[in-house]
Amino acid sequence: IEGAPALMPQSHCSGGCFFGNLAQEAADGNEPIRQKVAEHLDAWTAELAAFFERWHRTGYFREDFQPQVAAQAILSLLEGALLFCKASKSPEPVESAKHLAVAYLEAIRA
Repeated sequence: IEGAPALMPQSHCSGGCFFGNLAQEAADGNEPIRQKVAEHLDAWTAELAAFFERWHRTGYFREDFQPQVAAQAILSLLEGALLFCKASKSPEPVESAKHLAVAYLEAIRA
């Protein structure tokens, strides 16, 4: 999330996320590709959720914080922002997504 706003202008807001692009283009028509993309996104979500869970156990986040839900929502936010960035040819959606994710995480702190 931190690096995406800087990377997108370098590529003229093209490219984005390989797995996000693959999901958009091929997941409906190719079941094996859909499964592989889903596995990757699940692993990415699990890794971020584990990171959040470690911090949650230390008391960094409020008791009602849900690491898995937060991880999936933040990654969905980023993937959507990359799509908007490509369509608008502006890095602003990625920057906005970053600020929103950080604001949420700061708001849910203990």
